[in-house]
Amino acid sequence: MKKKRMFALLLCICLLVQVFPVYGSAEEGEQEEVTTGNVTVTNGCKTIEAMSPLGGTQRRLETAQAAFVYEVSTDTVIYSYNPDLKLYPGSLSKMLTALIAIEKVPLSEKITVSTREISQLPVGSITAKFKEGEVVTMEDVLHALILTSANDAALIIAGHIGGNEATFVEMMNQRARKIGCTNTQFTNCHGLDDINQHTTARDMARITNEAMKNETFAKIFGTMSYEVPPTNRSEKPRQLASGNHLMYDLVITKYNDRRVTGGMPSYSSAMAGASIAFTAKDKGMDLVFVIMGANRTFNDNGNADYYGNFDEAQELLIYTFGGYKINQLLYPGMSLHQFKVNDGECSVVGTPDVSINAVLPEDAHMKNLIMKYSVVDGGIKAPIDKGEKVASVQLWYGASCMAEVDLFAMSEVRDQDETGVEIYGPTRDDSNIWGLLGIVLLILVGVFGAYLAYNSYRRAVARARRRKKRASRRRSR
Repeated sequence: MKKKRMFALLLCICLLVQVFPVYGSAEEGEQEEVTTGNVTVTNGCKTIEAMSPLGGTQRRLETAQAAFVYEVSTDTVIYSYNPDLKLYPGSLSKMLTALIAIEKVPLSEKITVSTREISQLPVGSITAKFKEGEVVTMEDVLHALILTSANDAALIIAGHIGGNEATFVEMMNQRARKIGCTNTQFTNCHGLDDINQHTTARDMARITNEAMKNETFAKIFGTMSYEVPPTNRSEKPRQLASGNHLMYDLVITKYNDRRVTGGMPSYSSAMAGASIAFTAKDKGMDLVFVIMGANRTFNDNGNADYYGNFDEAQELLIYTFGGYKINQLLYPGMSLHQFKVNDGECSVVGTPDVSINAVLPEDAHMKNLIMKYSVVDGGIKAPIDKGEKVASVQLWYGASCMAEVDLFAMSEVRDQDETGVEIYGPTRDDSNIWGLLGIVLLILVGVFGAYLAYNSYRRAVARARRRKKRASRRRSR
């Protein structure tokens, strides 16, 4: 009886083992087909062009018409709201004016201020009070432009480099197109309201990112104060202070943030509203922030009680640094996935040949990522050389594609005919109903075998108990 029970158990195990390889071979051989190429732009957050940022695209700030947060080192869009809405740039225009000046002229070059430039300014325009015939350096003019948003400084630069403002503005538009700004049009060099002048939060992030690659621009962008030395028309030095209240130790201290490394604020009550483009670093992240078209409100004394651009910049700083971090997703030599090789002696393991870092939410882990694989030409066929491309993979977090990379063979795979070894394995034909019925039958037989084994075991236990009882009664007599 014991032999029968063992036979029933072995029969059950064998039958069940025959079932599972059918599904295992299908999982290995049938990779999900995915579309590659432009996914990280249209459905992802990688590259500044990305349309699906990690933090989504819904309104987060109270009044801003558009906002954009971009992490430079990982090329990741963290958050955007109306990123491609055309808005008035205001004084943010001066950032491109400054970049062109730095690229064209040495800081030490002397400039003689002419009446032609300063006479074009509207009454009440913010200026650095440069005088006709005054000789200053390009360094002086640039600091006045960025720190105090001086409109006379913008016109002085345009006249010195372009000969006139119209020529310089064309240089600005050409430079913007070279950067990749597709929704930007400048009509003046200072940003005073003009119905035909417009840009977007994404384009301003492009300009900021490009300008920060220039060490001279980055230094001026992050300067809090500067002294213009005495000139032929000014006996005393002039003190310039940054209007970016996010910078530490400036006048309105409630906005100060040590993580902020530079910035250009803008305000116009007529059209542009309160805007700002600024940079910040912390937790390994190098960030570009753009806020455009926020509201500014004033109290009865005429003082601002809500600045708009600075208040909402604080909100974005807290949101970004408090909720995100940089993670390494892929690295060369990483054993990522095993793919079936048709007619091959074995499967092949795919590995990336690049490192991919990306920003993810603080509580995210690799297990939260979804990996979608696509094998080359719809299937891999032996022989395969080491380093040969075998597949590609997309890494998704939620609705955002974090990366698209090619995968390469970690080792060669020879044709099975060359090895002298024949590989047999169960196959599945989903179109064959008899195959499916066979699987069902095997499962039923396996279950029945298990039932027989279990009943046999119970009967054996019962018989053993009865024998013990009879033996006990005989001993008691």
